[in-house]
Amino acid sequence: MQRLEHLWSLPQAQDKPALHFGLSLPATPAPEKGWPLLCLLDGDWTWPIALASDHPALSQCAVLYPYYGGTPAHIRLCRAWDYTPSNTQGQAWPDPRVPEWQCGGADTFLAVLRAELTTLTHTYPQLDRRRISLFGHSYAGLFVLYALMRDLAPVQHFICASPSLWWRAPYIWHQLDSWSGKSDSAFTLIAGCDEKWYPHAQQGSAPRQGGIATLALMQRLQSTVQPKVEHSRFITLEQAGHGQVLAQATLAALALAQKSLSDA
Repeated sequence: MQRLEHLWSLPQAQDKPALHFGLSLPATPAPEKGWPLLCLLDGDWTWPIALASDHPALSQCAVLYPYYGGTPAHIRLCRAWDYTPSNTQGQAWPDPRVPEWQCGGADTFLAVLRAELTTLTHTYPQLDRRRISLFGHSYAGLFVLYALMRDLAPVQHFICASPSLWWRAPYIWHQLDSWSGKSDSAFTLIAGCDEKWYPHAQQGSAPRQGGIATLALMQRLQSTVQPKVEHSRFITLEQAGHGQVLAQATLAALALAQKSLSDA
């Protein structure tokens, strides 16, 4: 399946890693209303690995994917910075589980993403401005929640998979409690039935023991957000742990991005 690929990089502050973007468009003529656009925050992990280039759903959707490149360790460090909020003084703070990771760049990343999306919708007339979705998993899922509460125009559908709710808990819960809602948005939460939280980060590839099941926490999140948005849904993935959710949720997000807001 042929696609048109556009790649660019943004200048960064001297002490920050480079941020790259890719826009992938179907090579066929756009429909009358234009292509829906899915912003895929987990580009380093999922594009094009989880989304096979010949997947039929790709023929009907444009994909924007921010990415960092480099080693997995470098990518995780970058994600920890861009996808997490600053402290109450607007300053950086260390990750609670991996102290060498600095956190707190979410507002800057939000501004960058808003500018890029606005530019794209004006530059590419083949994009449907009424069907723009944002998808993220884990730390990126936490960012999707943050972006929903900060009104990331022109995104209408916020698709959140296995968000890292444990990150400096109860920070995100306090934010949700004080948030008045967004009545013109759709929210989809995706979670694996076998997901667990561990107090320590993964070390190598050895399987982890114990852990705390998180499905009930995801159900609580859904019930908290549901009354504050126009449309919402909760998708559970059977026999899926945290790692398995990423690929399955990415494909689900691709299908959801093609729906109208009322169908989402």
